[in-house]
Amino acid sequence: MKNINFGILLLLFSLLKFSTVTAQVQFETFSSFDKALVKAKKDKKLIFVQIASPSCVQCNDVGQKGLSSPALKEKFDINFISLSIKFDDEIYKQIIAKTNLGSFSMGSLFLDNDGYVLQRLGSTSSSPIMYLEIADKAIALSKNNTLKELDMQYAKGERNKDLLKKLIQEKSAVNFETYHLVDEYINLNNINELSTIDNARLMIEQGLPLNGKARKILYALFTTKTIDSLFFTYSLEQRIKINSRVISATRNIAKKDKDRNLAMQLSSFITSTYAKEYEKGRFYGQSYLNNFYKDIKDTTNFLQNAQSFCDYTLMSLSVDTLKKREEKERNTMFTQRRQSQGVNGLTSFSYTPHYLKYAEELNNISFDFFKYTNDLEKLVKALKWSKRAIDIYEALSPDESLKQNSSMMDTYACLLYRLGKKDEAIEWETKAIDNLKKQGFTTSNLESTLNKIKTGVL
Repeated sequence: MKNINFGILLLLFSLLKFSTVTAQVQFETFSSFDKALVKAKKDKKLIFVQIASPSCVQCNDVGQKGLSSPALKEKFDINFISLSIKFDDEIYKQIIAKTNLGSFSMGSLFLDNDGYVLQRLGSTSSSPIMYLEIADKAIALSKNNTLKELDMQYAKGERNKDLLKKLIQEKSAVNFETYHLVDEYINLNNINELSTIDNARLMIEQGLPLNGKARKILYALFTTKTIDSLFFTYSLEQRIKINSRVISATRNIAKKDKDRNLAMQLSSFITSTYAKEYEKGRFYGQSYLNNFYKDIKDTTNFLQNAQSFCDYTLMSLSVDTLKKREEKERNTMFTQRRQSQGVNGLTSFSYTPHYLKYAEELNNISFDFFKYTNDLEKLVKALKWSKRAIDIYEALSPDESLKQNSSMMDTYACLLYRLGKKDEAIEWETKAIDNLKKQGFTTSNLESTLNKIKTGVL
């Protein structure tokens, strides 16, 4: 199975299940994006675009689940023209060209009827709540034309300090990258003008990339102590947002330039952002570095780094220990939430079990080893990692009906086949298919794999 990456939504004491599709966002078909825009203007609606992943079938199935809700259908029917497209469709190319997004290979786009991007989600979710929240933000933003007007002025070539500052602030408020604009803003100001606390805050808030010009200037104009002091005047939520912007911008640059030194620097930065939670920081830092090597097709470094990650981090704790830690963390978070809400009765909150990510990483790396190496010693290790992923997921999954993960079973079957255990591989792939059918997902991808195993061509 292709690598998986999806969130698990746990609502304590109030778990909503969408196992039966009762309604679905209604998608329309257009021969071109321009025709979709014409209809949206005529109907006075916005545009919602769901882009299917070219490689992750389960991601698409998860998104379909999330878009299956009566409340979602009603809101989208009233406010949006909805399109469901694929990465290789011609209309996809037209949308990317119109929106200047560069690359956006999977997820959701919310546009106005001029093709202006209001909101975007670069992943899928089984939770209709997430889509409802983003849709509401898009609708609200469509009624506030300030950012769009500033963008249009900028596109016409207008460049002045006030316009750039306003554009930076407006784009930042809706989570668009702004570091290129910050560089332009710096060029229009002299040293004295930049050396104000107001401008220091402006630069800090943008989450500047680690190797960026603006970040270097920021640290040249102000001491590290001053910058840290300013940073900690923001709320925890704001600090997380700023660090997330640093990570996102730096990750894109490192990948584009295949800059291994910058990737190592970012890995260390990610680890440091977790402060007292060093174990989590190390997990996310190492995970990023693995994905970086894979993205730039550096197979040698990927295999070496991934094996170390699995052996010394992901496999270092038993399933029972992970389960106990997860229960303790969930109970602590639940208690804190009840205290902060000041309630004595039932309460609910969203919670993503952290150690389920161990299972996800083990599965993904195991499948990558299946793809990238024929070394029997490495494949035997990958088989152990794959089985541990299955065991962790079964022990920690918050939903009893989803404890058997077909993607992970598929990975295990593929590795069994590669190691010459064909009968066992058929057994596991068949179990994966039966399980997927019970959960209401499509099985064509796994059935194709099973056929290849049986005919010896996988």
